[in-house]
Amino acid sequence: MALDARRVALGARRAYGCCVSARASDIEAARDFARWLWVEKTEHQLDFATSYGVHIPARLSLVPEADVLAEGPAQHVATYVVEHGHPQTPLLWTPRAQAAWTELVGRVVREGAEPQAELDALVPLVEEELERVSV
Repeated sequence: MALDARRVALGARRAYGCCVSARASDIEAARDFARWLWVEKTEHQLDFATSYGVHIPARLSLVPEADVLAEGPAQHVATYVVEHGHPQTPLLWTPRAQAAWTELVGRVVREGAEPQAELDALVPLVEEELERVSV
């Protein structure tokens, strides 16, 4: 599927997902591409997850098809993630918000900062970021 990069704004999220910009000049083309890549083309997802290092596919339904996850420690980890895992961050978690969150955790863990006060201070930054990236 060929796309004109000037018409479609599509952002990768940690190589396991994507989002479509509401500001793209051709939102429908971007949605079609995202659907094609992340819903229809499971073989691409499986290839990416297993051919360039060992990663657990983003779609857990593909884990049984990943030969490198079929035995040994890789199988143990994949089973654990399938049974107990959850996404790390929401789709609209921006790099600025992620950095602020990482710093917050560091202050709580290493410096003994009060978690609720840290979270309260983080809220305005995250709200600002969500406003910035939303429609």
